[in-house]
Amino acid sequence: MKKNELFLLDTFIDNNKLLLCLVNNEASKSFLYFNYTPTLYVKSSYKFIKNLSKFFKISFYSTEMGEIYTGKKVKVYGIKMDIKNFWNVKAYLLNQENIGVYNSDLSPLLQFYFEHNLFPFAKVEVTHNNNHIISIKSLDNPMDINYKLPPLNILGIFPVCKGNPKYSQWTGIDITMPNGEKLFFEKFDTEEFFISIGNIFKEYDPDMVITLSGDPVIIPLIKFGAQKYNIDIPLSRPTDNLKIVSKKSYSFFSYGKVVFKDSISYLKGRIHIDINNSFFVKNSGIDGLIEVARLTSLPLQEAARISPGSSISTMELKTAYKNNYLIPSHKAFPERFKRAIDFIKVDKGGLFFLPPVGIFKNVAEVDFFSMYPSIIEKFNISVETLNCKCCQHISEKLKIPGTNYYFCQKKQGIIPETISPLLKKRKLYKNFKASEVFKNRQNAIKWMLVTCFGYLGYKNAKFGCVEAHEATTAAGRDILLKAKEIAENNGFKIIYAVTDSLYIYKKNATREEYTNIVKEISTKTGFILNIEGIYQFIKFLPSAENKNKQVMNKFFGIFDNGKIKVRGLMLRKRDTPIFIKNFQQKLLKIFPDYKRANKILKEYLLMLQNGEVNIDELVIKKRVSKPISSYKNKNLNIIAASSLTNIQPGESVEYVITDNRSKVSEERVKIRQIADSYDIEYYREMLIKAYNEIMGN
Repeated sequence: MKKNELFLLDTFIDNNKLLLCLVNNEASKSFLYFNYTPTLYVKSSYKFIKNLSKFFKISFYSTEMGEIYTGKKVKVYGIKMDIKNFWNVKAYLLNQENIGVYNSDLSPLLQFYFEHNLFPFAKVEVTHNNNHIISIKSLDNPMDINYKLPPLNILGIFPVCKGNPKYSQWTGIDITMPNGEKLFFEKFDTEEFFISIGNIFKEYDPDMVITLSGDPVIIPLIKFGAQKYNIDIPLSRPTDNLKIVSKKSYSFFSYGKVVFKDSISYLKGRIHIDINNSFFVKNSGIDGLIEVARLTSLPLQEAARISPGSSISTMELKTAYKNNYLIPSHKAFPERFKRAIDFIKVDKGGLFFLPPVGIFKNVAEVDFFSMYPSIIEKFNISVETLNCKCCQHISEKLKIPGTNYYFCQKKQGIIPETISPLLKKRKLYKNFKASEVFKNRQNAIKWMLVTCFGYLGYKNAKFGCVEAHEATTAAGRDILLKAKEIAENNGFKIIYAVTDSLYIYKKNATREEYTNIVKEISTKTGFILNIEGIYQFIKFLPSAENKNKQVMNKFFGIFDNGKIKVRGLMLRKRDTPIFIKNFQQKLLKIFPDYKRANKILKEYLLMLQNGEVNIDELVIKKRVSKPISSYKNKNLNIIAASSLTNIQPGESVEYVITDNRSKVSEERVKIRQIADSYDIEYYREMLIKAYNEIMGN
């Protein structure tokens, strides 16, 4: 029997057991088995459970646990089974009527992690005999900020192409070796290529494989080549070299738009990260992804492919599990009946004040630190704390302003308990502004906190409800109004305000005066307000349809440190070509110098006219929202998408306008991969529009 301190890299299921991949400080790997029996909880008769045991190999026991929505202790049966039977038992139970099924959202692996306080890259103490774990104990805390990571061998595999690798012609594949060496393979469909890939995996034994479009393309390609040429390529380890856990792609509707979720290719014993299929890697890098995995206890490959909302939901599941709550399979907390007058009173969302059109100088932008999450924490907002019976005689002062909602004063709710340490951790990270690693980590937490509020009102969220969402926004409106009143009482004017931000102004005000008013607002409201920056100038823009109409979130300005902030311009839109974005960036740097701006405009117009603009800089990117065949009227992006094979709703098509006035639709637009010319007049009009957006009156 041995006892070692190791890092937990990954865990997966193998031969009806959990197989843990562990690594020491010298990068030496160990693969050790753990016999684990997951548990499901059922509220039913003893007869039902007894009959269940005749059909499935299970053991069961009686216990009492708390219901989330009522807080009451209820009698349930804990059903234990081996991993192989878990999904069959779960499917059977969920198809039965008149019983309650709990904790079915927790996979065996997640239950194991929650039960033993484990998470990816945790330092652990392992007692093992041969290749079987006797006991495992975490020596780490997911809330630490100065955690040490194990040494990793990282391999990069990147197709060289224009646009989406799924729909592009590749000119080769770039390989970044764990030692930093770079290789380029021009031919990637030959036996020699796959032999080289196999040799790389064997020689360097990578712990992490980072790809671009590896889920739908790279990993399936390597597996295909290995099988076709009968080559040993150890994609997975320690056994089943070509064993890949695959999931199909799908499209779904979320928050008013169609979203496409690409297929997934998980490796076993190695961590595969597809940059194109990971929100967190795109927005927070690998550092942010590791932070999310540690916080949620999700394996890194899974954490890479979930949304911020799913990550915070997993943390809430973790909190409920540790508090011995029964986690229902389906949400059982419908929206409460409201009178029309009450509905109008509370269903208002965030507060905003429209800005006047024009240019203003010496305006300070001040923001509340994580306002909605901070409100949730302070007022203990959660589904099970809403209007609880134990606090029904609460003082009116403790109710959410403008509502009849109150939240438990005696017991912390699941959501506040989940996000409270996140708020503290993000504050700590923000204190280390010079650290790029800490910046990425706090950015990942920021995304989790942002979606935490949104999920309060999501109909399928286990721990949210509409009333909690309404209470949060009501508190936010009250705080913003108080901040406005305090500022105005001190001689400041509110130029613009939106949800958790204020743009305040006082003639000739110094930074010290702005700092003092921010401190006063923070003290009197009880919520931290920070100075985002003081603008040299800020220009609020009118509606595109009506030049006299004020609009939200459409402005640009330059802070006193030279940093430019832009909202609502073409520069910020995902479908704007790089050529136009670069043009607007140049204008912003010299604004309001109209003479230089006109010179830049002429230069860009001349580049267009002379055919000197790189085609790639004129690419427009738009999302398709339904199957191509279902479109009756085909606009430019649908014409372009029609030339792609199997493009799915929610995916984006990249194209160039080639001849917008042509009567032949296929001549009007071409996808990025085959476009070899552009419509000068079309892009000229776009350029002038971009100019007027910034330099116009």
